Amino acid sequence: MTRFIFLIIVLLSLTVFSFGQTSGKTDAEKRMEVAMDKYEKAVQEQIRRNKELIEKGNNRTTADDFRKQLDAIYKKQAEENKKKPTTANNTMSDVVKIYFERGWSSVSTGNFEIAILEYDEALKLAPNNGLLYFYRAFAYLKLNNLDSAIKDYSEAIKLGANLQDSYYNRGTLYLNQGKYKEASADFEASHKNGKNNYAVFYNRGLAHYMLREYQIAYLHLLDSYKLHPKYKDTNIMLGYTLCQMRGWEKTALKYRENAIKLGAKITKGCQ
Repeated sequence: MTRFIFLIIVLLSLTVFSFGQTSGKTDAEKRMEVAMDKYEKAVQEQIRRNKELIEKGNNRTTADDFRKQLDAIYKKQAEENKKKPTTANNTMSDVVKIYFERGWSSVSTGNFEIAILEYDEALKLAPNNGLLYFYRAFAYLKLNNLDSAIKDYSEAIKLGANLQDSYYNRGTLYLNQGKYKEASADFEASHKNGKNNYAVFYNRGLAHYMLREYQIAYLHLLDSYKLHPKYKDTNIMLGYTLCQMRGWEKTALKYRENAIKLGAKITKGCQ
């Protein structure tokens, strides 16, 4: 009973402190509080559901107790990971799923810094889980940390996770960085692993156009056109590419006219 009264006093003290601090908070701090509130609710909900970590009928388990259990599991699993060879493993234990779900929830609410922290914790428990690298890369991407995003996509590829999208996303980043040969190689790998839409061919064609390899660019852009003939940018790039190839000016004109009909603001000829 005494412990219960003490807990009530502590909670009231925290409530008063939080109330006194509200007026001067920035929007970022308010979003952080909302995210942390969701974090605590997720922990409490998992305490209720996770039968492996909670003794049946024990209604007094707290978030601190749960974290201690997580730390014990992490320590044990870290010791086991040292003995295991480095192999891909995209399955998730119940504990890893907690961090993963909290990370995904943070991404969906725009709290990308918190998401990265959650994925960091998940990767401590499951360092060979390629999917965790894949999703953390997206959070890095949203924070414009392109080097870290590329590094994580590379780890996801190494571990065989979601290869068609891992290669495609890394290729797009390489393309934006002007690494056109690397980008083309990634788009080809994405296609070989099952990605067969107009975007992968368009981006590969764009990479070769930037490398001034116009005939190769034309073939990839044509593949993109076949899949999506009304995509304005593909028609534009087909026009630009064919204008660079002697004897193809009339064909270039056709695609440039298509692009204009689709809303592009370009001239009709190869000027």
